[in-house]
Amino acid sequence: MQSGRWLEVVARRIERASALDRLAASALGLGRKAVPEGPAKEVLQGTPLGHPLHPALVAVPIGAWARMERSELVMEAVVCSVDGTQCVRERATASPDQAAQLGEHLARVLAEGGARTILEEVQRARG
Repeated sequence: MQSGRWLEVVARRIERASALDRLAASALGLGRKAVPEGPAKEVLQGTPLGHPLHPALVAVPIGAWARMERSELVMEAVVCSVDGTQCVRERATASPDQAAQLGEHLARVLAEGGARTILEEVQRARG
């Protein structure tokens, strides 16, 4: 299977999984309640990138994860082009009470490191 083809196959299977619709609706409701107005919500809405994230999130492989290491919050994130030929990866750490600022910082660093360009290319391609 071609390198980018497997991603399309997986995406199609997930799109057709109607059982995930209820789960997604519940998650959306919880997400709206869980993320208060402010910097964290702005990052999720794409404010640091200058455009909403949703169109890119449905077309671009994006991942972010966080964990605790020795009392430090470690956050890693990646944004890749649809075909997987370009990826921007970043890692940052902060104290747990600085989680929102860490997320904002990581979003800015990703955007400046090439994620903005990847997302803009996707938006142009989608018309």
